[in-house]
Amino acid sequence: MAGQEDPVQREIHQDWANREYINHNEKIEYIEARVTKGETLT
Repeated sequence: MAGQEDPVQREIHQDWANREYINHNEKIEYIEARVTKGETLT
């Protein structure tokens, strides 16, 4: 895949990377919420 990158391929890659980023953020928020609840119950 050397040389110029296909604009469509770049778009797909950016979309995929963006979804991965959102997915990680959701997991982090979920963990933070659980930790916060745990501290409140203690």
